[in-house]
Amino acid sequence: SGTISKLPALFCFLGKFYMGKHHEDDRRLESDSVEDRHGSFHEFLKDFQTRVWVTYRRGFSCLQGTNLKSDTDWGCMLRTGQMMLATALQIHCFGREYRRNTAVNQHRFKELVRHFGDSFDHPFSLQHLLKIGKEHLNKSYGEWYGPSTVAYVLRVCVDYAKEKGMPGSIVNLKDFVVFTATDCMVFKGDIVKTATLNETRPWTKTLVLISVRMGADELNMSYRQSIQEFLMSPMCIGIMGGRKRHSLYFTGFQGNKLIHYDPHTCQTALKMDKDYSAETYICNKPRKMSFSKMDSCHIWVLLEIRSRFSGADKDVRVYGSSQDIRTLGWHQGGLLVASSRPFCQGV
Repeated sequence: SGTISKLPALFCFLGKFYMGKHHEDDRRLESDSVEDRHGSFHEFLKDFQTRVWVTYRRGFSCLQGTNLKSDTDWGCMLRTGQMMLATALQIHCFGREYRRNTAVNQHRFKELVRHFGDSFDHPFSLQHLLKIGKEHLNKSYGEWYGPSTVAYVLRVCVDYAKEKGMPGSIVNLKDFVVFTATDCMVFKGDIVKTATLNETRPWTKTLVLISVRMGADELNMSYRQSIQEFLMSPMCIGIMGGRKRHSLYFTGFQGNKLIHYDPHTCQTALKMDKDYSAETYICNKPRKMSFSKMDSCHIWVLLEIRSRFSGADKDVRVYGSSQDIRTLGWHQGGLLVASSRPFCQGV
């Protein structure tokens, strides 16, 4: 992280590094003429604009038993969760280097976005998440969700989609599973058990969803290095954070600023017929926010396991100096996890 502080123009996005510069009078990122081994700002924009941007929507059918036709003011955490799941599925199905730069890839983007439409016709829709919240957790429609609750309903939603099947879908869930940590604890044995449930494959890609607390009333800045370490990992899908009841999807950083997607734009719900346009699911202007403005003390880290654990103690590294949060990684694309309590290795 010392190198990053010396090179404020160098920034990280979902584990990849790019060059650019920031505008002192704005929160937007701007391009720079510098191009080197880290990649140009133009390449970053293609990467940023490839990710699915999910926002508030209005005009969908009334939620059951209510007059609600929009999730404005209460659905931001759910929308952030949808974005993170979309990123994970994108990388899982198409690879980290996928970009919307060809007709084929643009079609893939539209087909992926279709899974997040605002009706029960779409497997990862707001409506499905709310139904799970109501049936499993007695949540009311229009009620705000916390990060742990979103993690739970997303896991159940993916399980339902796998059970029901998605014939003809571009998304393959057969070797994909979601794991939610309990009480901020992550056990290696539990991860291995979850990732090897599929009898037809020796190892299933696993998304690990962990809610951690990094401060009392505001973010403890001693965790800044740990957050940067998360975002620098090629396994990191992102972080759910922001201010209280104001969720943002953090995907990278530049110096002391966090790059993020903001779901707090209300757009018209789409009827996703064959020729629909996915342009409103593309964010064209990257934004960033200071670490010091992250008032929320709940951080949700979503990571992907890409290969088997090595199981060797020498392959475990601890990032950061804080006593109550530890980040551990298994080399060669293994697991990177976070816990607000000392890490315990399962048997």
